[in-house]
Amino acid sequence: MKKCRTLQSSVIFALLFCSAAFAQLTDIDTLRWQYRLSATGSLLTGNVERVLLIGGGELAHVQKTLGFKTSNTHQYGTIRKKQTESDLISRNFLYLFPKAKLYPYLMAWLEKNLRKKIAFRHQLGFGASYTLAPSSTHRMKASLTLSRESTDFAGKISPNASLDSGETITTCRATLRFIGRHGLLENKLGIAYEVWYQPSLQERKNHRHHLDGALQWPVSKTIALQAAANHTYESVVLPGVKKSDLLISFGLALGNSRT
Repeated sequence: MKKCRTLQSSVIFALLFCSAAFAQLTDIDTLRWQYRLSATGSLLTGNVERVLLIGGGELAHVQKTLGFKTSNTHQYGTIRKKQTESDLISRNFLYLFPKAKLYPYLMAWLEKNLRKKIAFRHQLGFGASYTLAPSSTHRMKASLTLSRESTDFAGKISPNASLDSGETITTCRATLRFIGRHGLLENKLGIAYEVWYQPSLQERKNHRHHLDGALQWPVSKTIALQAAANHTYESVVLPGVKKSDLLISFGLALGNSRT
């Protein structure tokens, strides 16, 4: 763990130095307050009763030297009136020089997941994002984060997980992240995606990835119809829990944010 903390300290020092060198304003992020809300879900009755509701919200405040962003998603579901989902992910970032092409940040990630029997998970760390060829209709970013993670499971970890059996695991992670948002057909069609890969720096078999994708058809300046897909994979799970999940949903998106 000492080696992990030393590596984190060295990286954040380098990132702060680089951000000062690249601290030039880009032609994007012109809105100081940005928000995005989304709601999707489904209802099935008859031979099988199924309710699934997914709500998401993002809020960001951007200034020349500082900025923050909070992104929160909650998923609720039942099958035959038995609760199957009550899942919450909260990702929070504090940025330094957020209008620079390369800028550092602090990250706090909180999560609970009924489906995967995760009672509580938190990650604290820091990293940097690099903006790739920004324009009025296209936005892409790549980032690298180093973090310390602790996960409390609601049960015993499988012995074949290459970790000591128990209810809690802690590890240092590197997170590689790529996000993109594009306006096509004169902004009549929007495409958004986000990809994460999170390997453990200490356990080779402990890794996970996450993919979000969405198509949006604007009906006004702030409202759009949305079709979304979400895929997650975790290599370390409890016995009886599948390692991967795929969810496809349809609904509405509301917001003024392009990033």
